[in-house]
Amino acid sequence: MRGAILARLHEFQGKALLKQGGISIPEGKPAYSPEEVREIAEELNQSVVIKAQAWTTSRLAKGLIQFADTPEEAFRKAKELFGKTVDNFPTEVLLVEKRLKLEKEYYGGIIINDSQKKPEIIFSSKGGSGIEEIALKFPKHVARMQIDVVEGLKDYHARNLVSRTGLHGSEQNKIAALLVKLWNIARKYEARSAEINPIVLTKEGEFQRVECLMNKDSVGIYLNMENQST
Repeated sequence: MRGAILARLHEFQGKALLKQGGISIPEGKPAYSPEEVREIAEELNQSVVIKAQAWTTSRLAKGLIQFADTPEEAFRKAKELFGKTVDNFPTEVLLVEKRLKLEKEYYGGIIINDSQKKPEIIFSSKGGSGIEEIALKFPKHVARMQIDVVEGLKDYHARNLVSRTGLHGSEQNKIAALLVKLWNIARKYEARSAEINPIVLTKEGEFQRVECLMNKDSVGIYLNMENQST
């Protein structure tokens, strides 16, 4: 049955879909009180990032993303965030995650090209901003290709795409494998778009997915998660 139902996913819910699809995400949990934030920070036992789960953009600039080095600092900052309303969105849930030491940032996304009525994959060897802004500033670092829905996205397709942005070797192979998983997730949930921005390479040499956005258009149901890098 078709309907005009609008359901929005919070960031932690969208990340759960990535994890189910085999894509690694920073360790963390949602919290519903300052006390829970402190408990999670104690469990993680390192510096954390605290993100208000509100459907608004530019969360960092609006003070909705905070950093804490100790559980008590996390508790104090959580008390300030809970109940805060920005752009008419009240803060009722916080996502507490390990703070990553970032080395590089990338962008990866699957979208439906409405003019061609076909899915398209976009990759940029620079991330952190919107893909339109990245493409304007760094056109040589952005590559895109259409995906045959019957054949799907193969590993060699993804490797060729990534190589066009100047990345090679193990870095190319790891990102290509991630993009194939992202495609499989997008297909599974019939998403009109599925983006990860940024994909990050940590100083420890690990790839993590810090933020994502997913729009699902199936039987009139839309699932949305906002995209804002830390």
